[in-house]
Amino acid sequence: MQMLASEALNCANVCHMYSLDSVDAHILLARDEAQEASLIELGNRLGLSRNTIHARLKRLREHRALGAPSSALDPASVGRPLLAFDDRIPMRSRQLEHRNGNGG
Repeated sequence: MQMLASEALNCANVCHMYSLDSVDAHILLARDEAQEASLIELGNRLGLSRNTIHARLKRLREHRALGAPSSALDPASVGRPLLAFDDRIPMRSRQLEHRNGNGG
C-alpha cells in the first residue's frame, strides 16, 4: 500500500510501535472468531471483565493499532471473484505532464 506524503509527515509525529501482550492478543483473536460478540460475551469467554476488554480495545484504537471495524465481503459471493486496483495514469494526463515538463 502506498503512503501519501501528508500521511508520512503525520505518521512521523504520531506513529510508534504498539506492543501487544498476551491479553491483547487473546482479545483480538476472540474478536476475530466472534465479531458480533459483546464485551460481556468476550469477557466471559476469556475470563476477563468487560471493563478490561473495553480499556484494552480503547488503548489499541488510541494508538492506531486497531483498524476500523469492518464487515468484509467475499467478492466471489456477489459474482466478483477478483478484486483489482488500477493505478495507471490516463494517457491525457501523461501528455499534459509531458507538455508541462513534468513527465519523463
